[in-house]
Amino acid sequence: MTKKQRHLIIGGSGQDGALLADYLVKKGFDVHTTCRNKTSFSLERLIYLQILEEITVHKCDIRNLSKLKDVLESVLPNYVYFLAGYTKTADSFSDILEIADSNLKPVCFMLDFLRKYMPDTKCLFAGSSEIFDTENIENKIDLKSRFSPKNPYGASKLFLFNVVKQYREYYNLPVMTALLFNHESELRSHFFVTKKITKNLVTFTKNNEYSFQLGNIDAKRDWSSAKDFVRCFYKALESDNKVDDILLASGKLMSVREFIKLSAKILNLELDFVGEGLNERIFCKKTGKLIISISPRYYRELETNGLAGDPTETMQRTGWSPNYTFEMLLEEMIKYELEKN
Repeated sequence: MTKKQRHLIIGGSGQDGALLADYLVKKGFDVHTTCRNKTSFSLERLIYLQILEEITVHKCDIRNLSKLKDVLESVLPNYVYFLAGYTKTADSFSDILEIADSNLKPVCFMLDFLRKYMPDTKCLFAGSSEIFDTENIENKIDLKSRFSPKNPYGASKLFLFNVVKQYREYYNLPVMTALLFNHESELRSHFFVTKKITKNLVTFTKNNEYSFQLGNIDAKRDWSSAKDFVRCFYKALESDNKVDDILLASGKLMSVREFIKLSAKILNLELDFVGEGLNERIFCKKTGKLIISISPRYYRELETNGLAGDPTETMQRTGWSPNYTFEMLLEEMIKYELEKN
């Protein structure tokens, strides 16, 4: 009897980790995940996906390197997906010590542990588009584009990208970084702007006295489906080709303003945009009620120019292609909020 592939997701309770666990469970694999706390709140995504009983959850804070070692030794995985870490880009200037503890030390430990004890285990590390230079927006970003992160979070992800590459080349370890542009789903955390928009617009449809604030709504991002991305995580590691870095993106830019308009259209909300800059307000055309106001509080300290990624090389090498259009993604996000509210 063939032994089941064993997969370990470091950070399995977040959006990407939960969606990846769901994908791997459906493929019939033995799936293990780590979670900082095993409370119902921490595990809510796994509970929502109805897979909690089909996976093994290990309580582990990645900053506790001794505990991380214990998990690796007990699971002995064939594949590891390192998805945990600090992710709040906008707050990263004030949280630099936490970034070091969460995004640097655990990565170094993980690579050295694999080198010493599990050199055949394939491992994917979650990287970020925040490592790229934001000055040149003429061309789409690929793996050969210039790096120049504009915040500590991006700097930590550039360190990750470089050290993973060094371990792959120097020690011939099957490790890789997935450079990820923005990716969303109904399971997105509340502090991301896409979740804030879909959740709060749905709330307004049920209580038209409700309003909320956003930052720079003309900021542009390359948005994709997180469900598409996690499929590629597995395909990239499973590929017969040599394990190498990948880049995942849609290749298209959309402003926060356009995201608001499309969300409102799905909810049959007609919007009225009044004013400019920090004085801009967005009203419901039918009722005249305020929905969105602009606050400098939500502006990034160093806003990045809109960068679109080019996933062509990754698609050619892995055979992956996205299943979701942006409209399909947005409809799923809004449907989730309508059912939850």
